[in-house]
Amino acid sequence: MVQTLNVSGTTNYTAAATPQIVAANLTISDPADNGNLNGVSVIINSNFNKDQDQLGINGQNGTNGTINGLNWNYNTTTGILSITGTASNQAYQDALRQVTYSNNSQTPTTTPRSIEFSLGTTLGSADNNHFYEFVSAPKITWTEAQSVAASREYLGLKGYLATITSDKEQNFIQGKLQGNGWTGGSDGAVEGDWRWVTGPETGTAFWIGDATGNPVNGQYSNWAPGEPNNLFGSEKYAHLIGNSAIGQTLIGKWNDLSDNVETGEYIPQGYIVEYGGLPGDPTVQLTGSVTVNVTGNASANVKNPAKFDFTGDGKPDILWRNYKTDETAIWELDGTTLKQAYSLPKTLNPDWKIQGQADFTGDGKTDVVWRNYATGETGFWQMNGSTLEKAIISTPVADLNWEIKGVSDFTGDGKQDLLWRNKKTGENGIWEMDGTTLKKSTLLTSADISWEIKGLADFTGDGKDEILWRNKTTGENAIWQLDGTSLKQSTPLSAYAGDTSWDIAGQADFTGDGKVDILWRNYRTGDNAILPMDGTNPQQAIALNKLDIGWQVAGLANFTNDGNVDILWRNSGTDETAIWQMNGTNLAQASALPKTGGNAWEIISPTSFPAGTVG
Repeated sequence: MVQTLNVSGTTNYTAAATPQIVAANLTISDPADNGNLNGVSVIINSNFNKDQDQLGINGQNGTNGTINGLNWNYNTTTGILSITGTASNQAYQDALRQVTYSNNSQTPTTTPRSIEFSLGTTLGSADNNHFYEFVSAPKITWTEAQSVAASREYLGLKGYLATITSDKEQNFIQGKLQGNGWTGGSDGAVEGDWRWVTGPETGTAFWIGDATGNPVNGQYSNWAPGEPNNLFGSEKYAHLIGNSAIGQTLIGKWNDLSDNVETGEYIPQGYIVEYGGLPGDPTVQLTGSVTVNVTGNASANVKNPAKFDFTGDGKPDILWRNYKTDETAIWELDGTTLKQAYSLPKTLNPDWKIQGQADFTGDGKTDVVWRNYATGETGFWQMNGSTLEKAIISTPVADLNWEIKGVSDFTGDGKQDLLWRNKKTGENGIWEMDGTTLKKSTLLTSADISWEIKGLADFTGDGKDEILWRNKTTGENAIWQLDGTSLKQSTPLSAYAGDTSWDIAGQADFTGDGKVDILWRNYRTGDNAILPMDGTNPQQAIALNKLDIGWQVAGLANFTNDGNVDILWRNSGTDETAIWQMNGTNLAQASALPKTGGNAWEIISPTSFPAGTVG
């Protein structure tokens, strides 16, 4: 019998508020009087956002300090707060009751956080009540690691090389442990017959074949692209990639290695030990969790565009694409100043075109949707801030005349859907998505090919985006109000009808009345105007400053976080980029951004700014 931890429940937190205690009633019981503890950990596990979330100790600032004679330290990268030192159960209970959660963003990612508490110095997962540690041992062989892991013990639980059987377990290990490490998988008995050979899963087959093989009976796997490959005929053991030099997108992926690796980036840096689940292990309750529901600050202006925030700081970023060089980049801005530029991987195929961005995977982070206009493939980049985490290929559309024209939650299920248009036939359709998987495809009413989709925004205030149209031939305009994936009503929009020198440049609430307005630009004269809207009814247009026709409206966002929609401009001929800082419908200040170094760079997002957008 060892100590028992009791903690559970749910608490609510309003973003940007003072740090809040999360487990005031936590208890540590020890009827058998097992003695002192030497450490505990608190982990933000599910939906951790390193740019927003923080753990601390009540009444203390910073990321380290002391409490009850114990040392505490918070790792901002992993979301782990560690408390160490030899002390009584009561001292640790009192310390854990003072752990706080805070979120520094006015418009946070609102997926609930799981705050997990664990007794001891080894990281525990409340999902399975198992414990994990990365043991540093450079150049150790798999055979040695298997033997040493089996000799380790933690609070009566026997150790073994980790067996990773679910996405949750994978994410926990990947996010909290560091380094290239051996795991308990092997095909040493029969080539291509991958099995767990350690722990309670000993003998369980999880993969058959090489890189072109398949999982066995739905078992979990996470091989890197092209793996397992049995290089030189000697790679028989599973290994978790943790060296960023191999490639940031490969962190956490599996690779097969030979028993003894002496050189190269794949040299084992240690091994991952798992504790729990073996016959004879004592029944322990050393972990527990509290759910924190995070909501935005009600005093924050709802027009803060987290939709275009890749880096998670609550401020809009700029997504760039250079189709000549196959480069993609993110500019992190601080107001109207470039703070940092991030390069993303090349696609190695110029036929891939970015079609939009949104949180498709439901992790609170902005992802990117692509279409290959040579093969008909549709793809997604699952992003982790400014880093590509995973590339996903979805259902292909062989007819290359179909183009993705917008991203929105048309069905109201909280998941982002895709709007399609066929440039040859005039057909329109909606892909109802379940994450990055096509759930259902529905055709909408067709529209003559002279009509162009100019944007998606909630003009009617019903919580659903409408489709804004303009006829490039006649100058007519229309707003389609949808009911899910069906056309409910089409409303003509008389403004600027008949004058094709004017074009729709974006939609946003410029006037601050909570209703979407329309930004217009005349690409012949350089004139600009805002058309205030009352639902689908146009009001009197307001003229803006004129600007040379070499400039194009690239996007709309609240860059300065003052509650006003600003205008992002791009002049590709001169490689200039600028932000018009707006005060309602008046230009307050124009600010230049740095040059990109090439006029082939295109701004992909932000592309629009619907009123009321918070994510």
